[in-house]
Amino acid sequence: MKHAYFFGDSFTFGEGCHNGFEYYDSVEYDDKRIWPTILSEKLNAKEINHAKRGCSSPEILRLILEYSPIFKKGDYVIFSDSLPNRIISVNQKSKRVESVIADSFDEFYGTDNYFENLESKEITLNYLNSCILPYYAELEHYYSRQFEQLQKILLKTGVNAYFWSHTMWAKDMRKFERILQHTPHIKDGHFSWKGHREFSSTLLDCIKKKQHIIYRSLI
Repeated sequence: MKHAYFFGDSFTFGEGCHNGFEYYDSVEYDDKRIWPTILSEKLNAKEINHAKRGCSSPEILRLILEYSPIFKKGDYVIFSDSLPNRIISVNQKSKRVESVIADSFDEFYGTDNYFENLESKEITLNYLNSCILPYYAELEHYYSRQFEQLQKILLKTGVNAYFWSHTMWAKDMRKFERILQHTPHIKDGHFSWKGHREFSSTLLDCIKKKQHIIYRSLI
């Protein structure tokens, strides 16, 4: 049986649509599958989802490289980049290398769970505000080129590699339904279950057309 490997951030992880999230636990729906599960079933492949909440482009690239030795000819590897203002740093408390959510640092981490002191926090935030956030477009191009080059390497080995851009969820909310559109009292901008079905259909259509690089402008 072929395998379908997925790499990405919360939109591939299925934020909100798993047991333990308010949306999943409090809203009735007839089909609570996320798009990687739906797509894997359509492709008759075993789903292996390595997506992580808040994952940055550098970490997604690392994960693809880490697992690449187990990819086999005919397998599917479907991955996205993430917001380019996410970087890699070391959590001073856990001593682990982690993605940094530059646009919502305190909300995602909490000062007490990341920094050893206030000075370290100020230095990190000053770096983000001065060297990362103002250069969104440059970083977006920098990372997309890396993903596309990695994709070319995988395609040469016979792996069905598909790269979809984070711009498909970050820059327009009209095509794929979000949780807050389905259930307005839950303020979550991730895909609803209907959105997951819509997104899986879009990717399946691109796969049938062998459209290996997927941007909204190309759909």
